Amino acid sequence: MKRLTNFLFVGLTLIVCILSTQDLHAQKSIKWLDGTWFGTGHQPIDDSRWSVVLEYEAGKLAISYPSLECSGNWKLVKAKKGYAEFVEDITKGENKCNDGVKVIVTRVDERFVSVAYFLPDIVDGVAASAVLDRDARKPTYKKIIINTL
Repeated sequence: MKRLTNFLFVGLTLIVCILSTQDLHAQKSIKWLDGTWFGTGHQPIDDSRWSVVLEYEAGKLAISYPSLECSGNWKLVKAKKGYAEFVEDITKGENKCNDGVKVIVTRVDERFVSVAYFLPDIVDGVAASAVLDRDARKPTYKKIIINTL
């Protein structure tokens, strides 16, 4: 009986360790999203565009759509390297933005992420999209000289 108890204790300890590691991995894998991101969303069905500001710090994500006068949070569903899935929770301006939207964020590089918004009950496929720039407040334009002869 003592042997069975020890076996169960070790087994449960391993399961708890594995589950804890998965949660930590999900938090670590979202590290690439740290910072403040700016961009413009686009909804093809009516060709509308709106501003997007995403702020991610210390595991907390706030989303704002200033031109639509709504904002809220994204709740992490799952994450892996360069990919994160969220559910949007609009807390301000609920009548101006859809709540419960599935949001997929994909890392393009250190500076850019792409965002896809899904509303499966309303739109078949991607409902809207955006490309966000971490350095949007600091544009880096290079002067291009074109020589025409």
